[in-house]
Amino acid sequence: MIPDIRFVGNFALGFENDGGVAQVVDHQPVFTYVDDPTSMTYPLMQKLRQVLVEHALKHSSSDGEELDGAGSSSNIIFSKITVFEEELKMQLEKEVSEAREVYDKGASPIPNRIKDCRSYPLYQFVRHELGTCLLTGQKTQSPGEDFETIYDAISEGKLVTPLLKVLENWNLQPGPFPSSCT
Repeated sequence: MIPDIRFVGNFALGFENDGGVAQVVDHQPVFTYVDDPTSMTYPLMQKLRQVLVEHALKHSSSDGEELDGAGSSSNIIFSKITVFEEELKMQLEKEVSEAREVYDKGASPIPNRIKDCRSYPLYQFVRHELGTCLLTGQKTQSPGEDFETIYDAISEGKLVTPLLKVLENWNLQPGPFPSSCT
C-alpha cells in the first residue's frame, strides 16, 4: 500500500485539498515503478515533481509575498519540494517492500482487478492452468521458462478456447474498457 503522499512530512503547500498529488498515484500503474519506486527516471516521481512544481509556481506568483534574495517565497516552496521528495523516497521504499511481502504471501488486501477485464480468460489460462507466475526478483524461475510453457501451449492449440472466451459477445469495436483495465 502506497502512503497517502498528500501528508508526507510537513509539506504545507495546501495539498490537503488538492487532488493533483493523489491523482498522480491513483492513475500511475504500479508496474511502472514497483521495481524502483524512488527512481527519478520513472514516471511516478517525474509526474509527482511536475505536479509539485506547477503547484509551487502557481502559489509563489499568486501569493504576492515578496521577500529578499535567497529568502524569496518561491525558494522556500521549492526547498519544501526537495524535502518532500526525500521523505517520500524513504516511505515508498518501506511501503513497497512491505506490499511485496504481503503479495508474495498471497494475502494482498487489494483484489486483482484483471477479473473485470475482457482479457481475463487469457490471464486465467496463463496464470492458473499453465502455472506461470508473476516475475519478481525473488523468484528463481527465469522468464524464458514461462515463455516456453506458453509457447508450448500455443503450439498445442490450447490457447484457442480462452481466446474464444475473450472474443465472446465482442461487438468488433474497441472498448469499452473498465477503468481497472486501462
